[in-house]
Parts: sequence; C-alpha cells; structure tokens
Amino acid sequence: MSPEAVPMVVLAAALLHAVWNALAHGMADKLAGFALMNTVFLVVGGVMAALAPMPDRASWPCLAASAALQVGYQLQLVRAYRLGDFGQMYPLARGTSPMLVALLAATVLGDPLHGARLLGILVISLGLAGLAFAGGLPGREQLPALGAAVTTGVLIAGYTVVDGIGVRRAGAAGGYIAWMFLAQGAAMLVVAALLRGRALPAPCAGAPGPAWPAASSH
Repeated sequence: MSPEAVPMVVLAAALLHAVWNALAHGMADKLAGFALMNTVFLVVGGVMAALAPMPDRASWPCLAASAALQVGYQLQLVRAYRLGDFGQMYPLARGTSPMLVALLAATVLGDPLHGARLLGILVISLGLAGLAFAGGLPGREQLPALGAAVTTGVLIAGYTVVDGIGVRRAGAAGGYIAWMFLAQGAAMLVVAALLRGRALPAPCAGAPGPAWPAASSH
C-alpha cells in the first residue's frame, strides 16, 4: 500500500467503526446483537483460516488473551451503551485507549512515541474527552456509565497491544487475524449463552428480549 493511501484507509476504518458503534447503541437487545455480530466473526474467520497459513504457536497465548479481552470489551461496551448516551460513551471509550496504547507500547514493547506522533495522540485523546464532557461535568448518577466507558477503553488498549505482540509472533498476519476472529467469536457466543441461557436464540432470531440478563446487577 502506498503511503498516500494509508490516511484514507485509516479514515475509512474510523468512519466504519463509528457507524458500527452507533448501530450497536441503537440495538434494542444489545447482547443478542453482539452475539449475531460474533457469529459473523466466526464465519469470516473460518473462511480466512482456510486460506491463510496457520499462525506460529508462539502467538497462541496472545490469541487466548485477545479473545478474553475482546469479550470483556464487548460486555463493557454493552453496559456502557445501556447506561449512558452514545455521544458521551463512545468518545470517552475511544479517547481513553490511544493514550494507554502509547504508554503500553513504550513500557511493554519498548516502542515509545516522540514528537509529532505523541502530540497527535494527545490531541486526539483530549479532543475526544472534550466531546464526552462538552455538556458539563458528570453527576454522581453518571459514574457507573462513565466507569463502564473508561473500562471499555482500557480493554481496547489491552487487546490492541496483545494483538500487536501476537501478529509479530505469528509469522503470518492473515492467519493470526483469522484465528483471532474464530477465538473471539466462539468465546463471545459462549459467554452470551451462559448469561442469557435458553432465552438467547429468540432475540437473535428477531423476537424481543431483555437488553441485559435479568440477574445482572454489575
């Protein structure tokens, strides 16, 4: 890919990600919606795994850790969107992760950022935080939603760094991505089934269902 094309690809990815999150926020049954999304991950991952080389065994611990972090991220995102407004939850979650990724890259990967790159991350993170609190400082009743959004950002940073390590160890980026989709999709579907039980297939098929397991209080 030419250097000139990279910014366009990044901007397109950012737009698609924002649209995806807006759709997720608007789902009546968010857990069932995420289960359906992960069914797609399973299918896409299966097709990719059939075409791409197997990732090196050195990357398998990263695949397991990434799947766990991805499941945690999705559950916290569901909780954040259940408790708060999209206009506040999305910027806060996405604004938390770039700074944490930069910090982890410097301390864990030995790849610190300097100069314009570090300044760019600061501007992005502070800009997104400014959007999240454009309406004023939050009240106590908003703290659970804000906590879920910040936790989402922390988990995003976690799987970003883990996947960065995993791709380096895999020896084949396509193979790692394929098995990441498979591991993440399977893990999320198992967790969704455990949380919702036998009630999960109905909302996935289009019937109405609760937005969160009735027994959940955290």
